[in-house]
Amino acid sequence: LAISIEEHRGEEPWVLRPSGRYAHSPAHVHALATRAGLTKQIEDRSALRREDGDWVDGVVFVFVR
Repeated sequence: LAISIEEHRGEEPWVLRPSGRYAHSPAHVHALATRAGLTKQIEDRSALRREDGDWVDGVVFVFVR
């Protein structure tokens, strides 16, 4: 499974941003993947895209079973 998320660094597992996009906590993604029996192979923090002239921080994950 390969996914990218907008990174959320708060205590909540996810938040809905004013842009209408969801941001997720990497810890929450790890917990869900573990529950599904997946093992993380790659976790890479990266700028995903630009929004209103600013880069949006994100994380790219690759999980395997």
